[in-house]
Amino acid sequence: MELWGLIADHPWWTGLVVADGLSALLLLGRVLSIVFGADAYASADDTFVAPSGDAIEADVLTFKMKQLSSMSATGFE
Repeated sequence: MELWGLIADHPWWTGLVVADGLSALLLLGRVLSIVFGADAYASADDTFVAPSGDAIEADVLTFKMKQLSSMSATGFE
């Protein structure tokens, strides 16, 4: 049986199966995170520390969306 033909003939059933599958995946992820604990992916050692007041700031360029939209391609470089 051709899969695309089945999907095209029954779009509502296909959407329902996909939505249920996504819901089941999300539920499985939630259950696994509860079983293994919230610190399974990150521990207290992995957290970032905010820089102190006398820390040297890196030379990082930050732009707002208005600035980016008004900038030309050569101006961005």
